[in-house]
Amino acid sequence: MPRSPLVPATPAEAEKKLRAFVKQIQKHLRENKYKTHETFVSADLLLWFVAAARICLRDRISLDQSLGLKRKRGRPKPTTPGKHYAVARKAFKLLLLKKPWTAICHELGFDPSELSGIVQRERPRIVKELAAEVAERAALRSAKHASEKRARERASIVGLNKRN
Repeated sequence: MPRSPLVPATPAEAEKKLRAFVKQIQKHLRENKYKTHETFVSADLLLWFVAAARICLRDRISLDQSLGLKRKRGRPKPTTPGKHYAVARKAFKLLLLKKPWTAICHELGFDPSELSGIVQRERPRIVKELAAEVAERAALRSAKHASEKRARERASIVGLNKRN
């Protein structure tokens, strides 16, 4: 059976066509600034496909994997904290306070290599959680300062009214 003229003859040719297709979709969406309901296909779906294709081309993984249709190689990453998460978080905070590693291990009762592995495994989740806590505190502080400023402004307006 003869091959269709639309199907690329080599993987390099297919990659070239995929790159051109992705660039064309990106340009189309960028130029027209479509909302989700205004394109011939959902803009969200186009953006999803473009992101997956870019990952496929950049990282040299299959399009199935980058689209999320096929599981990535290796053991699946846990979505919940491990059983030593609290220990890892405490060790991470002590590291941030510049406490020596041997003292941290002694304080927490772990072997240095074992604790190191636990902290490495939990580090992304710890960093994300700490960043969220810092952002939340900053937002609360900002809101508190804004309300105090409004209260001072109201007080000054009330004070001006009393003088008149």
